[in-house]
Amino acid sequence: MDTQKEPNSREQVLRELLRRRPSLFSFILSIVSDFTFAEEVFQEVAVVVCERWEDFQPGTNFGAWIRQIARNKIYSMSRAAGRA
Repeated sequence: MDTQKEPNSREQVLRELLRRRPSLFSFILSIVSDFTFAEEVFQEVAVVVCERWEDFQPGTNFGAWIRQIARNKIYSMSRAAGRA
């Protein structure tokens, strides 16, 4: 989104998340190496983005924001899976 206006409404944030789904999913998959787990992580990231869309600061890097959410989800879900 370097050349486009940063998202500033819930709809714009969700549209941008879906537009970036392929690259975000690839990012997640490169870390977890399991397609099913990567899909679960992506779904959880989408939930967080839906809940916290107002936390995104227009003018900052949207890709970095969603990748950080993904990293946090990977970490928390991996820990939870390890305990199970």
